[in-house]
Amino acid sequence: MTLRVVPEGLAAASASIEALTADEAVAHAGAAPGEHGGGVNDG
Repeated sequence: MTLRVVPEGLAAASASIEALTADEAVAHAGAAPGEHGGGVNDG
């Protein structure tokens, strides 16, 4: 494991980018037919 010293601004930007990509992944997962909410296993 490598220990890196990251400037505070860069760490904040990285965290916000990570949050954005996580939100997009959730949105894509919700919109993907057959994955979640596709209506296949509604019971």
